[in-house]
Amino acid sequence: MNAWKSNILQLVVLTVPLVVASVLHAAPRDTCAEMMQLLDHKEGALLLAFPEVQHDESFHRYTTAKDQAFQDITAGQTQGEPLGVVKEWKHGDALYHEALRVRRQVLEMLHAQGNTQPFADTPAGDMASAAMHVYIHCLRYF
Repeated sequence: MNAWKSNILQLVVLTVPLVVASVLHAAPRDTCAEMMQLLDHKEGALLLAFPEVQHDESFHRYTTAKDQAFQDITAGQTQGEPLGVVKEWKHGDALYHEALRVRRQVLEMLHAQGNTQPFADTPAGDMASAAMHVYIHCLRYF
C-alpha cells in the first residue's frame, strides 16, 4: 500500500507544476500585448462593418484614450492608483468607457436607420469587450 501511495504522490508532484504552467502560460506583459492585439482586431472589424463611425467624435475620443493607455503600457505605468479598497488605472478605465460610448453611438446610428435586427451592433460590443480585457490584463494589481 505504501508503494502505491508513493507512486501517486510522485505523479502528483511531477504533474501539478505542468498543469499550472499550462494554465498560466503567459507572463502578464505577454497577455497584455495579446489583449491589445485583440482590441486592434476588433476595432478593425468594427470599422469594416461601420466605416462611418471613424468620423464620429466618440470614435476620436476612443482612439485618444487608446493611445494614452498604450503609452502607459509601453512605459510600464499601469500600476493602479488606490481608490478605496480597489485600484484604478485611469487611462485603462477611460479606454473601456470610450469604447462603450462608441458602441452606444453605433446603436443610435442603427436605430436612426430603423435597423432593429438583433445583435447588429456586435462588432461594437466585441470592441468594448476587448477594451475591458485590456484594462483587466494590463492593470498591475501589485
